[in-house]
Amino acid sequence: MKDDFVTVATSQFAEQAESIRLLLSQEGIESFIADANLVNTNWFLGPAVGYIKVQVLQSQSEAAMAILLQHPLATGTPSGESETAPAKCLACGAPMAEDAEVCPACGWSFNGEAEPEPQENVE
Repeated sequence: MKDDFVTVATSQFAEQAESIRLLLSQEGIESFIADANLVNTNWFLGPAVGYIKVQVLQSQSEAAMAILLQHPLATGTPSGESETAPAKCLACGAPMAEDAEVCPACGWSFNGEAEPEPQENVE
């Protein structure tokens, strides 16, 4: 029986793919990175080739996936959050609209200036 290579993770960045490869290697699973040179040379080709791939032998793919599920930060998806989760304020963690420039909860802004607090009318 021929043991082919299968892709267990993909990445747009070679550094992330290398960290996944190292994680798998640390757990005793040999893996290699495919298409890194192609994507790094011409990143427009990334979507065409399926980005940079981390591949393992098919016989070790289930063990590799189990390891990657235990370490979600290695694959770029924080535990409990999906890629479609709403944006969060970097200062207080409150949800923000994608196009918001100022946090509605704390007034933090991406431009480094807090929204001025409303002044009380003193008469």
